[in-house]
Amino acid sequence: MIIACKLPTGLMLGAVPVNGSRSPQARIEGGYGLTQVDAAVWSRWFEANAQSDLVRNGLIHGAETEPEMLAWIAAHRCVRSGFEGAGPGC
Repeated sequence: MIIACKLPTGLMLGAVPVNGSRSPQARIEGGYGLTQVDAAVWSRWFEANAQSDLVRNGLIHGAETEPEMLAWIAAHRCVRSGFEGAGPGC
């Protein structure tokens, strides 16, 4: 499972760290930090947080395949986390 997170520092899915948009070790695509996690970890976290602002506002997303994730990121690249610096948006 691939997780995309737009928060600069990422977050924890239980005890599993997820890269953010400014995590030095992260692969960044479209302003999202990408992390591979076990599908069960994402499933448990998503079930408990599906209605959170993070999910509803497109700041975190999970996909089973890289092409699926990259397509989602392309459609959501202009999502703003509120932590971006002042400057031009999309």
